[in-house]
Formats: sequence, C-alpha cells, structure tokens
Amino acid sequence: MKKIIAIMVVFALLTTAAFAIDVRGQVVTGVTVIAGDLEEDSDMFAGASINRLRITASGETEDGKFGGWARVDYFEGFSGYTWWQPIDEFKLIIGSNGGDCFFYKDGVTTWGFHEHANNTGVAIEKWAFWGTRAYGNLGPFFGGFGTNGVMMEIKPIDGLDVNLIIPFDYEGHAGNFYRGTIAQFDYTYDTHNFALTYEGNYTDRTNGTLYVYYGFETEEGFGIDVGLAYELENENNKGANDPIMFGIGFSNMFSDDFGLKARALGAIKTFDIPIVGEVTITNIIVDVLPSYVINSNITAFIGLGCEVGLSSAEGSEATFDWTFNPYISVGGNFFAGIQVFSDGDVINWSVPIGLNIRF
Repeated sequence: MKKIIAIMVVFALLTTAAFAIDVRGQVVTGVTVIAGDLEEDSDMFAGASINRLRITASGETEDGKFGGWARVDYFEGFSGYTWWQPIDEFKLIIGSNGGDCFFYKDGVTTWGFHEHANNTGVAIEKWAFWGTRAYGNLGPFFGGFGTNGVMMEIKPIDGLDVNLIIPFDYEGHAGNFYRGTIAQFDYTYDTHNFALTYEGNYTDRTNGTLYVYYGFETEEGFGIDVGLAYELENENNKGANDPIMFGIGFSNMFSDDFGLKARALGAIKTFDIPIVGEVTITNIIVDVLPSYVINSNITAFIGLGCEVGLSSAEGSEATFDWTFNPYISVGGNFFAGIQVFSDGDVINWSVPIGLNIRF
C-alpha cells in the first residue's frame, strides 16, 4: 500500500506541469569511535552506520487546491500522501508522511529535546515521553499519526482545528476498522495551545487513549509543555488497569548564549496478580539539558538524566538508572559527544560522532 501511494504521488508530481515541485534530501551517518563498560574483563567495540538516507519531493497546483508529497527512504521504503483543499476551512489528506507524524502535541519533550542529535545517535533519547499506539508506545504526549490513513483538517472558527484520522492499519469488519479513529481538538490563543486527542484502538484490548496537552511559547524562547495520557480500559483488560502518565517540559534561553531544557515524566500502573494481589508500579524520569553557544557555529550541551522505578510488591527494591551525555553541535550538521549511563549495576560508556546533512 505504501509503495502504491508513493508511486502515484511521484507520477502526479512529475507529469503535471501545473505543479511547483520542491526536492530535498537527507543523509545521516553515525560512528561509535569506541564503547564498552566498566565490568572486569569486558570487551570494547566500535562501529559505524548509515542511519538515514532519503529523498523527498513535494508540490502543489498553482491555485493551491491540490498537492502531494512523496519520500523514498533506503531503510523505510516508499511513503507518500496526496491532499485536496477546496476551501481554507477544510483539507483532505490521504496517505502517510513516512513516520514524521501529523498532529503531534509534544513541544520540546520528545524529538525536540535533542533535535538532530537524535538522528546521529550522539544523544541519548528516552522515547517514553512519546505516545502513539501506532508504534506500540504510550507516553504522556501525543506523538502524532505517521502510518497510512485518511485525514481531515477542519477549521470551524479562528484558532480551532478539528483533526480526524482513520488509519489504514486494519482491514476487516467495518466496526473494527473505524475503532482506530483518532479525533483531536486543537485550540490556539495568542501564545497558548490547548489540545484534546482521542486515539482509538482497533483491537479489543482497550477502549483507546485520551491525551490532554497544554503548551506555551514566547518569541524570546521561553516555553512550557504539559501532557497527560490515560488509557481507557474495557472488560478485556480488567486484570491490568492501564497507566496514567503525566509529563512536563520546559525550555528557555536565559541569555543569547545560555539555554536550558528540562523534562519529567511520571507513570503509574496497577496490576491484579493472583495470590500476590494488587501491585502498583511507578516510573519517574527526569532529564535536564543546559546548552552554551560557544560561537556562531558551535554549541555545547550537557545531558543529565535519571530514571526511578518503584513497586508496591512485598520485598521489591527500587531501581535507579542515570545518564551523562555531553556533546557539541557544529552548524547543526556535525555532532560529537560522550555517553555514560547505567543499566542496573553495569555502567556503560561510548564515544559517538555523527553527521546530519540536509540538502
């Protein structure tokens, strides 16, 4: 299905003279110069990889009513979508944007925390903040929709967007097909953004997930993101009350040179375990990322984080892991850093570098 849609989009863009076409590319490479752990007699290793290799084309008609987007990715294959916007208040989109996701509500808390340092592998990312059932993950911030589907953008009044999505992931009985529908009410007033998103689930395991989001951002670089996710249970998952997850993000440029990002997550899940009884598990994640502009081309970052796990089960012990991840960015294209992080009782380390080239 992805290949068919992408080929149709490319054909339309190349054969329709009325389209203004924009073609772009991206290549991301990463090298682990050396890595290992602090265990006795442990080995060291090194490696290299091409993390991303893609060409993207987009275009629209002169009147701006029809358009398309297509991508060829060496690792992810073909993706594409077409769109029709007969009036300013309505837009129809069919297809996929290759996993970049439509209608996400996460501010600086997910990809925006480390940005392009994520792609090279130089930054240590924690995807627990990112929520979307399409990728089997539940986080406090709605990560958007990135697989194939039918999408509608409706703008009934100034500031309000009503976004509807019907995924293509499931084929079968119509009732099950439409159970995966995603509905989002997204309202922006001045520098404030409020969003309520319901993400359906076409399996019988849950009745979907509800996301609540508030974001605030100024032109001076100060921003706050607050997210809450709650998975709605049904009769098929009475044994495990699905989690409530809460997240908060913060970003600010205190001066022209010094900035700070921070984020925190809390997740609570309760299980009914035979003989043992009810057990509650709590996970807490905290990350901070101060940055300093050395000159017009080089910026230094220091990533610090920790993760705590707690369980109410008798005899259980709390878990604690941490990360230390300083790195530099040169022009947003070259990244180099150090990663030191714990995994239980083992302390791991590595020296990664990477290039992120867009053209």
